[in-house]
Amino acid sequence: MDARILLTTSPDLAEALKWNSDAVALLLPLKREDWRVCAELASLIDDAVASGDLKLEAGKSLYLHRPAGLKSARLYLAVVGEGGAKAFKRAAHTLAGQIKSAPVKTLNLAWTGATVLGSDTVEAIVSAFADAVYLYRHTKPSAPAAPALRTLSVAAPKAEPGATRTFDLRALQELRGLATASDLLARAGATLRVAAEPTRSAAANAAHRPRAPERGPCPASDARRGKRRGELGCCRSRRHQPKLLELSRTLSG
Repeated sequence: MDARILLTTSPDLAEALKWNSDAVALLLPLKREDWRVCAELASLIDDAVASGDLKLEAGKSLYLHRPAGLKSARLYLAVVGEGGAKAFKRAAHTLAGQIKSAPVKTLNLAWTGATVLGSDTVEAIVSAFADAVYLYRHTKPSAPAAPALRTLSVAAPKAEPGATRTFDLRALQELRGLATASDLLARAGATLRVAAEPTRSAAANAAHRPRAPERGPCPASDARRGKRRGELGCCRSRRHQPKLLELSRTLSG
């Protein structure tokens, strides 16, 4: 799955009516007065709320097929609760659970609130979709078909003249790397676990594992800026001791 930023020019998302994508997804604030949508979209959402099909509660969602006034054939609605980027990620994960089983290859997603999505929120939304559509199929002929979603476009207002706005989509790149590692380990019958800190089971097994030889200092490696270390642990069964590998990643910038 690829992700991109879709710049918008109108504050009420009027251009969403003409988006030429397989589906449009709107994230809604809890309060009706916080919506910033054009009259056509507001009418559609109000009708869904009035009929009881959509409740303005965190985690609620609704799918509308061929809504009047939209060029896209599918409209997905999800209500975002309180909680910052985590709340957006939960709402995005709810949408992804519905969309990944639909024949949707391109999806345009927009936030209908007055606030501008920050870099961490965009990253959380992309991460939720990338995680939801991942499916291991290399050695499983009986596995279901992979989700059709190929492109996720997150709408963001165009910056004012003289101002700049940047969005960090490194989460998608990291998830691609984890997906590749998961594929490799799955072929070997193992699982992938990334732990920033030793878990209880790892600590308990540490006493029974032979100690690895200590390495000498590596000035060239330690001098790298932004270096982070973690552990990759894979265990084939309870009778086998887990194999722990050190993972080093250098952050750019």
